[in-house]
Amino acid sequence: MVKIAPDLTEKEIIQISDSLICHQIDGVVATNTTLDRNLVKGLRYSEEAGGLSGRPVQLISTEIVRLLTKELKGQLPIIAAGGIDSLVAAREKLAAGGHHCYKFIPDLFITA
Repeated sequence: MVKIAPDLTEKEIIQISDSLICHQIDGVVATNTTLDRNLVKGLRYSEEAGGLSGRPVQLISTEIVRLLTKELKGQLPIIAAGGIDSLVAAREKLAAGGHHCYKFIPDLFITA
């Protein structure tokens, strides 16, 4: 599996899609965190370093899933992630072409 960022251009997504197929990668996770701070500009903690996740990446992540769906043509699974904070958001990812949804819950620990 390869996990990609939401900061990629459409051209980069096309190139990555071609590489994923060419190298027979098992699947792709779309998306990771973003470095873009435009949607949170002026908010508390908006200047902190590191990747931004959650609601700010929700729409762009769904668009990345759509682009991957178009380019990959069902040749490998897309794990949709990024900004999934509700059942509605998860359904949007699936409607965009995601095969599965991934929701990171940092405070949840499951042990055997």
